[in-house]
Amino acid sequence: MQGFSLRAFEIDYKQPKLSLEDSEGTERPMLLLSARTRQGGEADIGTRREVEEVLTFIYTRVYPESYSSDPTENRLYREYCTQLLMRELTALPTDIRSLSSAQLAAPLERKNT
Repeated sequence: MQGFSLRAFEIDYKQPKLSLEDSEGTERPMLLLSARTRQGGEADIGTRREVEEVLTFIYTRVYPESYSSDPTENRLYREYCTQLLMRELTALPTDIRSLSSAQLAAPLERKNT
């Protein structure tokens, strides 16, 4: 049976600011999730290279895409996202664990008991 395995990378992922005009805005800490198809067993554990590729895609394609109709604003936001990407890549640990949904939920379950 084929299904999906949802995993969270154990890194300090930050969503880029959604506006450069907001001087008090900051990057927002979030979970970075990965869903993979699997056949019978668990999905492979994520590698640093995989996380680098995902972050590069997010910071260079997803967020800057169609940020503004103003070419100057687009250029500035792309530059900001590229700088954030470089900071995030530099801060990545050598070994990156990926956590299952059960591992993510365990602390919440203990807290509610």
